[in-house]
Amino acid sequence: MSALNADISITSARITLPSGSKAKGLYMSQSVCSRRVVLKRGIIGIATLPALTLMTGAVVAAVPVKLAESDSMAVALAYVSNAAHVDVKKNSMFKAGQNCANCLQYKGKAGEPLGTCTLFPGKLVAADGWCKVWAKKQV
Repeated sequence: MSALNADISITSARITLPSGSKAKGLYMSQSVCSRRVVLKRGIIGIATLPALTLMTGAVVAAVPVKLAESDSMAVALAYVSNAAHVDVKKNSMFKAGQNCANCLQYKGKAGEPLGTCTLFPGKLVAADGWCKVWAKKQV
């Protein structure tokens, strides 16, 4: 503790500064910054963040990544990236010709090897893939 701090005492909710100090006593109910000032500055600061982000070019869109067959959700739904490798004994619902490209859940563009799926948000699935939730796409 410095000598300055040792001379400061608080009595009955009033801060008393050392003698000879030019500052006057300050009641605890009085504040250097009022709540109104703090709120205004906070709101202005929060409002300017999106503009600053756009100006600096720091906006980063979420880029989907390829779904790994080892992903916990993929394992739960028996996802495989190539329908030719489906274990028919474990997945009796599988029929030849079923794949992600002709599934209702698949949202990828026709002819592209990867696309999004409503079951795996933020991930890309193989058009040749398959999972237990396959449902025929209505044409």
